[in-house]
Amino acid sequence: MGCRPARRGGRLPSPRVGPRMCFRSRGICGDVFLDAAYGLACVRCVSVRLDHNAQPFGVRRVGWRAWGNAGSRPAPRRPDVHDHRRAAGRDLGQTLSVPTSLEPPMKYAVAAAATLLMGGCASSYPAGSAPSGWARYSQMPADTAEMMTGEILFVTDRAPRGGGYGVERSTSMAAGKARIEVKGIDAPAYGAFMSGESDQRPAYSADSISEIVRFPGTPLAFSIENGVLTRERPSLARYQEAGKAFQGMLSEAVASQDTGNVLLYVHGFNNTFDHGAFNLFEVWNASGRASVPVLFSWPTGGRSVWGYLGDTQDGDFAIFHLKEVIRLISAAPEVDSVTILAHSRGVSLVTDALRELMIEARGSGLSMRDTYRVENLILAAPDMDLGVMEQRLVAEAFGMGFGQINVYVNPGDDALGLSGWVFGAPRFGALTAESMSEESKAVFRGVRSVSFISVTDADRFDPHNYFRRHPGVLADIAATIRTGAHPGDPERPLEKGELNFWSIDQQYVPRLQQQPKEP
Repeated sequence: MGCRPARRGGRLPSPRVGPRMCFRSRGICGDVFLDAAYGLACVRCVSVRLDHNAQPFGVRRVGWRAWGNAGSRPAPRRPDVHDHRRAAGRDLGQTLSVPTSLEPPMKYAVAAAATLLMGGCASSYPAGSAPSGWARYSQMPADTAEMMTGEILFVTDRAPRGGGYGVERSTSMAAGKARIEVKGIDAPAYGAFMSGESDQRPAYSADSISEIVRFPGTPLAFSIENGVLTRERPSLARYQEAGKAFQGMLSEAVASQDTGNVLLYVHGFNNTFDHGAFNLFEVWNASGRASVPVLFSWPTGGRSVWGYLGDTQDGDFAIFHLKEVIRLISAAPEVDSVTILAHSRGVSLVTDALRELMIEARGSGLSMRDTYRVENLILAAPDMDLGVMEQRLVAEAFGMGFGQINVYVNPGDDALGLSGWVFGAPRFGALTAESMSEESKAVFRGVRSVSFISVTDADRFDPHNYFRRHPGVLADIAATIRTGAHPGDPERPLEKGELNFWSIDQQYVPRLQQQPKEP
């Protein structure tokens, strides 16, 4: 049952100044009012709380090595996960009627509502219902006991807090290992769940988080004399030693996983560090652990109801650090190829970082693809301005730098709809062929390495977090990580639409092959 509307000064917020939004779910239990005078108010569960540039790591030209037996493990069915605010976002998207024009205080209130809705980027655990169709895809399940625990690498610029990492910024990156464990069920039950034979749901926990490397803070000290930039040698040496230590961790993981493919995951808005790690663990399990998982966690995570706007700046803060992580991964000699998976606001971080690296590579006469070896760039529900995407990415031939780019879109994404209203521009993650400019259409008639995959039934699972809750989408992402196949290849029998558009629904099942596709 919802909360009663909040009283302030003996009166109720007037329903004439803003729409009423009901949240009917576990975790958020109230009637939320948008009020020009008071902002966002709920009597029980919601309160308003106002609460560089030289490169220490050089780029290099690279060659290719064989993938080895990275594809020897098939991709099992993964445990789905319910957000404790899942129904909240869906209800808000269905009932919210946003005014076409509001005074600034009212718009801030809507931004606060967007924070709650975009909280769908965050996750709570235990897992949700098992996705259908996965048993057919996972015809040769991996050792279930082995899938019960796993170690991922991480790099973060979150400040330390309580044995882990909080939501505040840190100028120094930390790198280490996190051990994730499946809880609540035993190995046979987990195997039954992953094969679709049981609905008994597991949970996840971070068994341990170990910081192994601490980088010096950035920007590193430097001086400029006669137009020449000189780094302070001691701090530069410490920074480079930290980079080598991280690469040593990565090399050990490559050797233990027996694969040269790295999976780098960048989460979206309002994810805690732990939730980002759990999401990566799910995708890694789903793809049969055919890669070395690396989490880049940036400082976001629900500091206030205004966090959606503040976290936009936190994402910008993290771009330099993300570029350094990509440089370090690609420069490791044991790494053959990189898959980058980004969700929601994380897409903006990733594309900004890669665009800057591409400009650097072009200025140095280097091939972006050969230098950084990003074979698969997977962008799920991108929360970025559609027009900005066209001018900053399409206009600069961004797609040339990668083996393929897959963009999962949902025109009915409630979270992106509200985000678009707040920022006054449609979002990339709600793209359709009709919403694309004529100039972009002309480009994509001749560019086939970029694919837009429309999730036709995302609302049945989660309009915004479908990349891990929709059985077809997760299966397709797993197949891409495992095989490197493109849409329309035998391994990925997606339905072709106009231009570069494809469609997918819950009945979609990729055709698992034994060996990954050579890059």
